[in-house]
Amino acid sequence: MEKSESGKEAQKVTKAFLLFLDAQFIDVRAGNSIYHFAGPEFADSVRLSGIQLDQNLLLITNQTALQHSDSRLLQSSKMILLSGVETVSSIAARFGMNHSEFTRFFKLYVGISPEKFREQSRM
Repeated sequence: MEKSESGKEAQKVTKAFLLFLDAQFIDVRAGNSIYHFAGPEFADSVRLSGIQLDQNLLLITNQTALQHSDSRLLQSSKMILLSGVETVSSIAARFGMNHSEFTRFFKLYVGISPEKFREQSRM
């Protein structure tokens, strides 16, 4: 395959994966489903291995499927936290985690706990 063809294919795969993630997180934010990392299922659906999916994504975005997923998870969790109506435990459950797992994840990327983030956002 020529380089330009592989670049076009990588763009196509990347666009499809990002749309897939968007749809998945829209459902999670709406409370219609519980999130789980579906990179392997997506890769299978487009007849790629997980490594090939990551190679395509890295070529176009410099991020792996898991990095994109974590970014969307963080973005979605911030949106839900800012709505202020759900407990941190119920938000964690939406993302398939318990309270302490979610707090560790959130703190790793944001630097503060979800509770502290919510509190600071109210000020």
